[in-house]
Amino acid sequence: MIFFRIKNIGVISWAACAVVLALCGAVTSLHAKPAKVKVQTCELLAMEEIGKAIGKPALSMMDVPLSSDMGACTYLSDATKTVPLVSTQLHTKGGPKHYSLYCETTSGSIKPGEPIAGLGDQACLRDKSALFLRKGDKLIMVTIAVMGDVREPLIKLGRAALVKL
Repeated sequence: MIFFRIKNIGVISWAACAVVLALCGAVTSLHAKPAKVKVQTCELLAMEEIGKAIGKPALSMMDVPLSSDMGACTYLSDATKTVPLVSTQLHTKGGPKHYSLYCETTSGSIKPGEPIAGLGDQACLRDKSALFLRKGDKLIMVTIAVMGDVREPLIKLGRAALVKL
């Protein structure tokens, strides 16, 4: 995953980045054999879990293998696959390295993520819009593209995803 260093990145920006990365993977997969990810990313969260956590139903989803050890899933609020609600990414290898990059890296005005106790081996909330969870060598990123306080829904979705790893 590419880490964007944008000052004051918000909920919509994180979600937009996740959707762009997922779509880039979809375009790449047209030309190459789809990569096999050990755990399909859309299997981490059911659409019903999304609806319960954020109060808006997810009506469709796109599961995009990005490489042999990374996948993305975008849950959408409409059947036309244009309005993202929640995005997840899964790295099946290099969890500690990715966690360090996303949660502990600082530069200029970019502060480290807020550690969240009790979720996997390590977890942090970044910019109040993205949750990063590490369990063993795997890392999950969950973003929510709705306005307002998304801390509790992110944690709820993170717990649900960790159970399926």
